[in-house]
Amino acid sequence: MRSAHLVFIFVCLSMLHAQDSPKQTERTVFLTHRKFWLASGGFTPNNQAKPDKALSDYVKDFRKQCPKIIVTDAQGKADYAVTIDFIGLFQVNALTFQVAVYSRNAGVIYMGGTNFLKNAIKDACNAIGTIK
Repeated sequence: MRSAHLVFIFVCLSMLHAQDSPKQTERTVFLTHRKFWLASGGFTPNNQAKPDKALSDYVKDFRKQCPKIIVTDAQGKADYAVTIDFIGLFQVNALTFQVAVYSRNAGVIYMGGTNFLKNAIKDACNAIGTIK
């Protein structure tokens, strides 16, 4: 009888612990420029567009600012796609970086612009974190 009580207590404590610490699912992101994303066919790549290799600095910054998100080059397997484009300084108050976040399940979940790459990446990470 005593062992039955111990098993019951153990099961209850296990259930409480499981409720307190939900499992985090890893989110994968394909990082590219908008022009390539549109030409390549989105989450269903058509293999007609040339691979976008110009984002190595963006990838490094993205991994630094969003450590819980995995950046992948597997376009067809990513959960999200983030496009970051440098549009330059055409006007004094113009936005320098445009960012968009696409979800495989929900379509476009964020579009915006900012003067700094760091803020563009932060906005993308926040948008991905809001999807449940």
